[in-house]
Amino acid sequence: MQEIDFVVPWVDCNDPVWKKKYASYKGEELVLEGEQGARYRENDIFKYWFRAVEKYAPWVRKIHLITDNQIPTWLNVDHPKLNLVNHTDYIPSQYLPTFNSNVIDLNMHRINGLSEKFVYFNDDLFLNGPIDSEFYFIKGLPCDSLLLKPLSPYDVESFQFLSMMIMNTALINKNFSLKKLVKRSPEKLYSLSYSTKILKNYCYYKFNKKFIGFDNPHLPQPFIKSVLNDVWEKEGEYLDATCKNKFRGIGDISQYLFRYWQLASAKFHPISPKHMGRYYNICNANVSRILKTLKNESYKQICLNDSIHFDDDRALEQIREALDEKFQYKSIYEI
Repeated sequence: MQEIDFVVPWVDCNDPVWKKKYASYKGEELVLEGEQGARYRENDIFKYWFRAVEKYAPWVRKIHLITDNQIPTWLNVDHPKLNLVNHTDYIPSQYLPTFNSNVIDLNMHRINGLSEKFVYFNDDLFLNGPIDSEFYFIKGLPCDSLLLKPLSPYDVESFQFLSMMIMNTALINKNFSLKKLVKRSPEKLYSLSYSTKILKNYCYYKFNKKFIGFDNPHLPQPFIKSVLNDVWEKEGEYLDATCKNKFRGIGDISQYLFRYWQLASAKFHPISPKHMGRYYNICNANVSRILKTLKNESYKQICLNDSIHFDDDRALEQIREALDEKFQYKSIYEI
């Protein structure tokens, strides 16, 4: 069995100490609305994340829970598989305190004791069915799909995210050649695992021999730690600039750069994008689909995204009830 760790950041936005610190640096109180609020809102389903890991991936070597000196009240901090990581434990002091999720993510490789192969989660990304270690890594390489996708703004609220992807992609084109990748490892761009999406890759490459952008599944991401070290060695100036930003901003670098680096350097094992899982926004329109997916386990990973589309507490309550039915018993990570 491979030695693989899980990494998951978490924040309790209702913590008065944290809220006071946030307000002192931001100059205003945190309002839990819109896209900004969705990044911080705590919806009380995080315990099911641990129950899912115990049920579906009991082979995980270690779980590294990243917090800002916060501990869920129900967490069993003494469990040997759990490593509670405070920001001060791994993020360089010159970047602290931080309220920028990019800073938290970009320094993951500094976590003490982190395995060479690990999987990065958000607290809204859940295992939904039994998996083995080869779900994430085959022959030592992270399982992924290199699907080209042009960068384009689809609404005003997405512009900040788009600016990050532009910066990430620009750094990839600075360091890698798509033409060389296709010549050296054509199966990475034209894998039969991609099914009909091969045609899109073919067309995009035919008319532009550059990396024009990547499809971004918001699902758990397998990483090779040495790749993160390599990115910092090659482009540390840009990562350092982002890490000095207390809050997310236009032009930041994000952890997607690490994924792109793995793709562009051919350090991945091609798989079907359908293999990865399914993304859902928590909203009335998606409730029935979410409940069905939770029940039949047709997707092994799901994202339950509390986003700007969130429109009804009842939708969240129905999902919470379904999770409680699916994961009825406390995990070994709970008191």
